[in-house]
Amino acid sequence: MPFIYQITDDFPGNTGFAHFSDKQKNNVDMIYNRFHPSMTNEALAGILGNMDAEGFLNPGQGELQQNMSPQYGLGMIQWTPSGHVGANPLQVYASSVGGNWYDGDIQCDLILTGEPGAWIPTSTYPYTWAEYMQLTDIEVATKAYFYERERGTWLDTRLTYARDWLDYIGGTPPIPGDLWLYGGIRDVLRRLIIHC
Repeated sequence: MPFIYQITDDFPGNTGFAHFSDKQKNNVDMIYNRFHPSMTNEALAGILGNMDAEGFLNPGQGELQQNMSPQYGLGMIQWTPSGHVGANPLQVYASSVGGNWYDGDIQCDLILTGEPGAWIPTSTYPYTWAEYMQLTDIEVATKAYFYERERGTWLDTRLTYARDWLDYIGGTPPIPGDLWLYGGIRDVLRRLIIHC
């Protein structure tokens, strides 16, 4: 199934994108398929916990009650122009690849670039994007993504959401080397069981 989106600046309880809803699970499945196996499940869950807190895993989400203004947050991680001035980076990227800002696949592609200039290591979380993708501690991954990429208002619910999504996607990092085939088969079987 493709990404589910609703272009809205309303609250998730009114749009069906509340935490762990079927719409969110569908989109997490889509994100997992795009990001796996290029990063650990812990790193991915850290992103998902932040997405859930930011844009409710709805690719069409605008910042709450801002009339869908591109000067405010748009998309699953709420891309916002610096200082709320200038072009929205998500809209610029979508236009450059000939798509729509509310396309979940385009948003995943943009995240997977590492977003040079938007990804800013800190003294507490000094990870490059490549290092981030290999993190195996869910708390570190969630906070690193927040402080290096989001830089908004920290909420402990981000950790709760990240742990919930880690449980949902399997809770183990991709298996490297010769064991990857086994890990891939395990993940396919797990997804079949979840969706049956």
